[in-house]
Formats: sequence, C-alpha cells, structure tokens
Amino acid sequence: MKRLILTMLFLGLALPVSAAMTPEVNALYQQANALAYQQNYKEAAEKLAAAIVLAPKETMLYTKLAGVYTEMAEFDNALEVYFKVIELKPNDAFVYISVGSIYESKGNYLNALQAYQEALKIFPEYKYNYLNIANAQYHQEEYKSAIANYNDFLKTYPRHKEARESLAAAYLKDDNPAGAVKEYESLYAASPLEFKDFGNYGLALYKTGKYEKAAEMLEKAIEIDPENSSAHVTLALSYQELDKNELALSQYEVVFKQLPEFNSLRFDYGNLLADMDRNSDAIAQYKIYIENYPDDPRAYKNMAFVYKRQNNLSRAISNYEKSLALKNDDVEVKEQLAQCYHLKKDYANALKYYDEVLLVKPDNYDVKMNKAILLHAMKKYDEAIVIYTELLKQKDNPNIQTNLTSALVSQGGVYLERQNYSLAAQAFERALERGTKDSYAYYGLAKVYQVSGADEQAAEFFEKAISMSPENKLYSSAYVEFIAACARKQKQNAPKPDDKSDLPDVNVED
Repeated sequence: MKRLILTMLFLGLALPVSAAMTPEVNALYQQANALAYQQNYKEAAEKLAAAIVLAPKETMLYTKLAGVYTEMAEFDNALEVYFKVIELKPNDAFVYISVGSIYESKGNYLNALQAYQEALKIFPEYKYNYLNIANAQYHQEEYKSAIANYNDFLKTYPRHKEARESLAAAYLKDDNPAGAVKEYESLYAASPLEFKDFGNYGLALYKTGKYEKAAEMLEKAIEIDPENSSAHVTLALSYQELDKNELALSQYEVVFKQLPEFNSLRFDYGNLLADMDRNSDAIAQYKIYIENYPDDPRAYKNMAFVYKRQNNLSRAISNYEKSLALKNDDVEVKEQLAQCYHLKKDYANALKYYDEVLLVKPDNYDVKMNKAILLHAMKKYDEAIVIYTELLKQKDNPNIQTNLTSALVSQGGVYLERQNYSLAAQAFERALERGTKDSYAYYGLAKVYQVSGADEQAAEFFEKAISMSPENKLYSSAYVEFIAACARKQKQNAPKPDDKSDLPDVNVED
C-alpha cells in the first residue's frame, strides 16, 4: 500500500509577495527562498524567523517556515507553525492538508484524517483530498470508508495507478476479494510489464476460488522474490485445491524452512498429508497445531478421521468427542461418532448419536439405514423393520431388501419364543413372500402349524426346512417329535376293537 503525502511547501516557486511586507521583511523572505532552493534549510528557517518577528501576522512567512521545518523533518516545529497559520487564516484548506500530511508522516493517522476532513469541509471540490482521506482511513482500518473515497477519487482520475493499487489492497483487507481481483486485473491489463503486486493478486484470486490463475500469479511473485513466504503459503494452498499434491508439498517445505514456527499452517499441511495417505505424518502435524491452537475443533475432527481410517477407533472416538465438546452442533462429527461406536459394537452410544443426527437431518437416507442396521444388530427387529420399509419406499436397495427379509425372519423367531403364534406366522409368511432363502422361516411356520393342529401343513414345512438345511439338528429333532406326536394323536383318535369280555354271560339250554 503506497502512501501519498501532499505537502504545501512552495519551495522554489516564484510566489507573489504580500503587499503588507515591508522591504526589509521582503528581503528576508527572498533570501529564505534562495537558501531553501539550495537546500540550506537551517539558515532559511533563521531568515524566516527573523522576518516573522518584523511581520508577526504575515501568513505567507509562517507557511514557508512550516514547509522548511517539514523538509528538515522537524515535524513538531512544522505543526506548531501551521497551527499559527490556522489561527491567522482558519479557512485555508491547504494548510489543513499540510497538517494532515505531517501527521501521516508521523504515523498519526487519526489526526491526519481529522485534518483532511477539515480541509474537505472548506474545499470539497479539491478531489485529491479524497485520496488523502482514503489513505488515512486505510491506515485506520476503516476499509469501507477508504474504498468509497478511493472510488470517488478515481471517478476524476481513473488512470491514477497508486490510488487503484490502494483500492485493490483495501478491498482485500475488507474481505472483498472479488473487488480486489477486478482492480488488479485492470492494473495488470494496463501495464503487464510494470505490474509487480503478483502476491496480493494471487491471494485475491485464491480467495475467489480461481486457483489455476492464482497459482500462475503466485509463481510470478516467487520469481521476483523467492523469500516471499506469504506467496509460498498461498501457492501451497492453491496447489492443494488443484490436487497438485506434490507441488503443494514442495511449497510447504519451503515455508517451514523459512518460517519453522509458522504453526497456524500446520492444519492445512496435515490435511495435505492426509490426502496423500501419509497418515502418521498428518497426525504429527495436527498434534503440533493442537499444541498451539487447542480450541480449534477442526483439528480434532480431522485427526479423528485419520485415526478412523487407520481403524484406531478408540482414538478416533476420543478426538471426535473433543471436537464436539468445542462445537456441539457439528452434525458431521455426531454422524462419525455414531459410525465409530457402531463399528466398536457400542450400540447404546451409536444409537444415541444416530438419533441426534436425525433430529437435525430427519430425511438423511444413509443415517436412517445405519440406524436400522444398528437396531437389527441390537435385536430390535420390529423397529428395524419399520425403518427398512420406509427406506424402500424412497428407493430400491438390494441390501435393504435382504436386511428387511432377514429382520422379518428374526422377528418371527422372537414371536415364536413368546408363543405369539399369530404374529409369528405373519412375520414368517411376509418373509416367504419376499422370497427368503432362510430355512428358519419354513421351520417357524411348521411350528406355528403344529401348534394350530394343521399337521399336514406342518409336515410340509418341516420337510421343506430339512431339505434346505439337512444338517440342522434342530429341524430334524423337531420333526421326529412332531411325527411321534402325530402318531400318538392318531392312536388316541382310532376306534376301539370289539371286546367279548365285556358281553354278559348267556346260558344256553340244550
């Protein structure tokens, strides 16, 4: 950001002599001019001081003396003299501009801004003062106001290179990279050979997602200045966004060689290493970052992801929990925690997090599916069946189809154990309608038919179950018992033969 200072020194100019000056005062004034022209400022100041003693109300003498003090870098003396001018001539806008210029040289941008604004009140038509005001506002970090004044100035002086450069920098500081890109594009197009601000141009392009062009400009910045660490950083990030991981890696190595304590970049570096499947290296970088920035939930989250990829579920869970403690509304972290607990077969915690995710994302297909699978594993078959059925209404999924059929068979078994034969039959029959290959469904229906006394159907289903799983001793034993029970029942129901011993004795006479 270049700082433009407007000073009103009038050195070397053939200024008109005030009619109020006596010949003696005029002689001292002319001598001071000649000395100032020769850069003999000390003697020029002495001549002017002597003239002021003779003409204490002559503003031209004070103005000249203040300019001489400014050239001598005696800014406090210059200000004191300018304030005397303001006392004598309070409506001189250029005196205020000179005061502002001195304050700006001293780095006192607040007082500089106040002086420039006083000049604006007196002489609003003087457009260059908008540039002075904008520069002071920029240094005061009043970027929006600075932008407005730079634009006002450029309406009159559209080819003013320094003002446009400053405007671009203000846009970048104000987090308006698109505005900065527009200005840098204009500057680059106007003078490509003279353009030097490739670093900031590249940064603005990076922030607007134009990574390819950003890399091009940042490469130019590094050509000009290989020690430009900021350009190396942004180039690394640009390459990373372009999936040019090896190039990004080389830039990170340069950055950490130049700035070994630049730990705020360790997070992005860790992300790159994770993308390159350098998991241990990534974790090491995340740990360095966390040591310096322990309250950033992203670091724990990303490190947990790497641990999960390594199947180190305990450490993954620990880091996801730390991330969630710092940002308790991160639904993605809750989903990852649910999956980790699910994989660890900690079903209670997994179910807790699946439910928390579904409160925020009730229609998330994958989470609902995982919850159904979890309920299935927890033997909560009826709840799993409801969710499987809902999911299949949304879209067909072969795995869910299989899981639903399996859950129906298992639920039928639960009802069978509870001797709720009606519901057991419904579950088994629904499974059979869905084309189950699970022999237990046939066995279950056989038991239901046996209890209901439908022996013929029971026998049919026992035989089907055994033919599908001939090695299953449960089926064969149950079938043997069923046959025996049928035989007993048949015997009990058979008619009794004639028994003569029951007839009364009859006497037969010859």
